[in-house]
Amino acid sequence: MNQYYIVNFIMNRNNHFCLWYTDELDGFEVEDNKLIWFKQENNMKLFCYDKNITFSDGVISFDIDQLSDMIKFKPEEFDCNLILDMWNIFSDVSKSVNLPFKGDNDMVLDIYSKIFYGNNLPAINTSGKKYIPIWNEEELEIIYEVLYQGICILESALV
Repeated sequence: MNQYYIVNFIMNRNNHFCLWYTDELDGFEVEDNKLIWFKQENNMKLFCYDKNITFSDGVISFDIDQLSDMIKFKPEEFDCNLILDMWNIFSDVSKSVNLPFKGDNDMVLDIYSKIFYGNNLPAINTSGKKYIPIWNEEELEIIYEVLYQGICILESALV
């Protein structure tokens, strides 16, 4: 049974409230290969009530404007948790609207793994030592390409 969450993408200083679901497959509610979204949280809630969709309390927000700024400056160090969350969300968006996403390509699996392990999840990292990934220029370029493409997919899905 799907669990639903309201997600707010903040883009161009505007809110875009969407409906994300998770189960065996994760994705977003779509219509005609576009994300269903509203400018106001209450309108998304009304949509859910009309469709008898039960959703979790609270809103998950992703500041795409902040991510875009980060991509412009391409820092060598970043929060792996943020990057992993965005990578996974962009993957879910792309699958929902049937667009290919570079982040789902097996050729970037090693980079994704480094980001994943850089989260130092207690269930995964039992060594007690914090893992901090070291990135080379090519890996950083790929990370920022994946994130940029994810933003482009999201923008096209919100039309």
